[in-house]
This record gives sequence, structure tokens and C-alpha cells, in this order.
Amino acid sequence: PTFTAVKSTCLGVAPSECFGLLGQNGAGKTTIFKMLTGDVIITDGDIYVESKNIKWYLKSIQSRMGYCPQYDALNDLLTGAELLFFYGRLRGVPAKDLPVVAARVVSFVDLHPYETELIHGYSGGTKRKLSMGISIIGNP
Repeated sequence: PTFTAVKSTCLGVAPSECFGLLGQNGAGKTTIFKMLTGDVIITDGDIYVESKNIKWYLKSIQSRMGYCPQYDALNDLLTGAELLFFYGRLRGVPAKDLPVVAARVVSFVDLHPYETELIHGYSGGTKRKLSMGISIIGNP
């Protein structure tokens, strides 16, 4: 038997809007985000971002959005600032701009004074703040 994880879903997100998806267990929330990030292949239907089909323009669409996964994927051997610098470079932030960009993110997600400490020592809530900061660095 075939299994349909997501069926007849339509949603819109305005430019620069922060968007969260809520629903019951098994409703397809994670699958929707995995389709948006390219982690799951879309087998039927289409997803459009800025009028572009994600099947054909995945890389350019990915550069325009940030994603904060359900579970933190952080390197405990780095500091929060080091990880923000790393993801900033991945998102195309010029090296000379990283200190200012990272400082803005630290301020926005209220990570100060923990940004200079190893992530290993962060509380669960502080790790979530850092994950949110990673998702917005580079202004996706």
C-alpha cells in the first residue's frame, strides 16, 4: 500500500516573514520542511517559492530561506560565535562582514554572553536560540 504523508496543502508566506508550522503528530509538518530543504523528493504535486518550482530551482530557493530544524544539529566543540561565522560563510556573508553580522544575530536571538562559550555547556534553550540564529544568518 502507498502512504501519503502530505495531501492538498496550500500555504503562503510573505517575504521576510518568520513562519512556523503547527499540527498533530504525523500530520506531515516535518515532511513539508524536508521537501522545502530538498531532503525528501517530491513525488507528486509542486511547491513554488517566489513563483519558482522547487523541483527545478532548489539551490536558488534554498539561498532565500532559513530553516530551524526540530532537533539541534550543533558542533559541541565550537563556540556559538564560531558556528555563526561558519554558517555565515556558507550563506555567502563576506568574511569582513562576519563580526558585525554575527553580533546582530547574537543580539536578535538574545545569545549574549554565551556566544564565546563552547556549545557543549549550553542549556537546551540556549542551543535553540543558537539554532534559530543559524537559520537567519545572512538574511535568507
